[in-house]
Amino acid sequence: MRHRKRVKKLGRDVSHRQAVLANLATALIERERIQTTDSLAKESQRLVERLITKAKLGTLHTRRQVFKVIKDKKIVAKLFDTIAPRYSDRNGGYSRLIKVGNRIGDGAALSIVELVGSELTHEEATRKKRRRKKEAGKIEESASSQDQLVLGEDREEKDQGIETEQPEKEPKEETPSEKEPEKDDSKEEVKKKSGGDSESIPPQKETKGGKEED
Repeated sequence: MRHRKRVKKLGRDVSHRQAVLANLATALIERERIQTTDSLAKESQRLVERLITKAKLGTLHTRRQVFKVIKDKKIVAKLFDTIAPRYSDRNGGYSRLIKVGNRIGDGAALSIVELVGSELTHEEATRKKRRRKKEAGKIEESASSQDQLVLGEDREEKDQGIETEQPEKEPKEETPSEKEPEKDDSKEEVKKKSGGDSESIPPQKETKGGKEED
């Protein structure tokens, strides 16, 4: 019989279900806003509100009880020091559940669980993100402009160096084929000895039939 047993099994065994809900509670306390399916959102909302009620007492016993569920000391410290004092005047209803729609793919119903009063923190976080993006964009623009200036200066220096430091043309060496042909002295000496004229050599007489004509 299941009298007074209000636990939803969520399709998991005991250890798996406890681990999933503990992780969701840790994420909700850390980020103060999470998105998950409807069934998991409702169960994690119940668990977190119980933990906040215990944290409002602020005793060592309640801190140990909370630490059984949430294993991170930083998250437990945030719960006791920051979140619990926020709801000192509230007797319940520390969180809200917002239905988003169906998930693309399997069509599961989605919901957002957020802590009451976390809207300001989310707005501040979004503003900080926008400021960081703007600053990062300005830094990138300034860095790109500086790089362009440096590249332009380097190109100008290279162009000036090319204009000023032109190498002098070396004189071409004459190859032996391009040199003037050397005159043969032996031929000139022979011509001088023979009189220097080719007309001094007597012409040979023409012959007909092997006889010389007078």
